[in-house]
Amino acid sequence: MSFIRESYHKVRDFAEQINACMDSGFYDKEIVAECERLNIGFSITTDQTGALMRAVNAITEDAWRKIDDHIWVSEIMYQPIGWKRAYRFLVRREELPEKKQISLLDNTDYRYHVIVTNRAELAEDLVPFHLQRATMENFIRETKYGFSLDRFPCQEFHANWAYMTIGMLAYNIVNWLKRLALPSIYKKKFIKALRYRFFNVAARVVKHSRYIVLKIAQGIHRFIDIVHAYERILSLQFQ
Repeated sequence: MSFIRESYHKVRDFAEQINACMDSGFYDKEIVAECERLNIGFSITTDQTGALMRAVNAITEDAWRKIDDHIWVSEIMYQPIGWKRAYRFLVRREELPEKKQISLLDNTDYRYHVIVTNRAELAEDLVPFHLQRATMENFIRETKYGFSLDRFPCQEFHANWAYMTIGMLAYNIVNWLKRLALPSIYKKKFIKALRYRFFNVAARVVKHSRYIVLKIAQGIHRFIDIVHAYERILSLQFQ
């Protein structure tokens, strides 16, 4: 709760109303109580407990409102065990693609995402807004697994420190390339896709008539994009 209070006091002078979107790690009655004490509008992804999902499954079909292809929203008033009162719970239901093989253990036709909130906006507006909250976890995952920083190879601190520094430099360089040199379609691509398209390319470096020539294998994917990136890099000017 100290994190909630500290964040609130840092931003309270910049807005009349403060709203917070939080993932399921903050799904706790004490967090909810603190948000209400500070008059913070909250939307928090819930744990899908058995009792909650029984209430969700009891929603009648006519209570679902379609907001996109294969996606509906609805809402219920629900009081989790140990909470002092009932709260507004918003439910997103997404139809799963038809399964090619029947499973004896999983016959679920929908995927659910449930949010508890004290905000008054329509579910059709608040649910998509909540799901667009910060995606820092994706950047952390990309750093760890895309650049092999999930485990360190040495048993000596300074060696691992150097290894991590090199990894972070590589991460930053790739992101600079995505934003400054590569076509816009690659701005949100992970390193795995970029390696396949740009880095793991069969080529030879040869000398010919006092020139150094890069010969790229025929039929390479996105050759035009490679040329585009090369020309963009040459045109960059740094002050």
